Amino acid sequence: MATHKKIGEREILRSIRAMTARSRTSGIRVGIGDDCAVLTPRAGEELVITTDFSIEDRHFRRNWHEPEAVGHKCLARGLSDVAAMGARPLAVFVSLAVPKEFTTADGKKRAWISRFYDGLLALAAREKVSLAGGDLSESPSFAFADIVVVGAAPKGRALLRSTARDGDILYVTGTLGGAAAELAAIEQDHRPFRGLKLSDSSHPHFFPQPRLATGQALLRRKLATACIDISDGLSVDLLHLCEESDLSAELDASAIPVHPRATLEQALHGGDDYELLFTASPRSRVPRNLGGVTISAIGRMLSRKAGKRVTLVTGKATRAPLLPQGWQHF
Repeated sequence: MATHKKIGEREILRSIRAMTARSRTSGIRVGIGDDCAVLTPRAGEELVITTDFSIEDRHFRRNWHEPEAVGHKCLARGLSDVAAMGARPLAVFVSLAVPKEFTTADGKKRAWISRFYDGLLALAAREKVSLAGGDLSESPSFAFADIVVVGAAPKGRALLRSTARDGDILYVTGTLGGAAAELAAIEQDHRPFRGLKLSDSSHPHFFPQPRLATGQALLRRKLATACIDISDGLSVDLLHLCEESDLSAELDASAIPVHPRATLEQALHGGDDYELLFTASPRSRVPRNLGGVTISAIGRMLSRKAGKRVTLVTGKATRAPLLPQGWQHF
């Protein structure tokens, strides 16, 4: 007969504090336990801060996504934003609200909330960033998490979306469309993936890999003129880059690194890839591999043309407008 054990807020907090105490980074002077955390960036640095929601039935489903994957992806989303700025992560804050049943352990199976933190803290340990605070609350029906990631970059040097230049070459890390292809397979089969290993990069929908080392290398080596992470799909995020830099872009369809399980449409519009899209001067020697990730040149930035932001070149130099069809919240 299965035994059910409910864990309370104080027990959860003690467990989280014990896990984070072992991996506190030097940038945190005071972590979990006080009313506020105290952060100490290095001399000559400034802070970059991002926040993101993960909402049940919007970003994950309890019958499709194991809690470790939800925790991993919750943090990965924030770390990817920091990577796009070329910054190093300094501290993480998570506010989590879950239904009461998510705090109950069932037999040998640990409570959902404990497994969520297992996934989040495994990625935090790998990327050498500490969970420095947050909040816990009971939710009446569904789970949601709000993550805040604080990073640090050299003053005045954080990579931005607004600084691409006419003539810059457009690059992308890794492959695109894998997350969308994996999600489509789940939706078609109506079966969840079970027994996934923590941070398994072969499952890009469940365990996206933030490109922190690549982003930091782009900044350190002064290679990128502008950068953005691909969370909403290449077609949407490239449009953001064009709008912020007041430029147009031309994409070469044959150069886009499509994930082996994905289609070109999924690579263009699927989203959830968390790769980096960046621009660099045509005079810069951008390596084919940076931070352990492949780099592909996929197009170029052009002066703004009336009515045209992004053009997709296919076949025999056939050009057509690329409309943003990726993820949009409203």
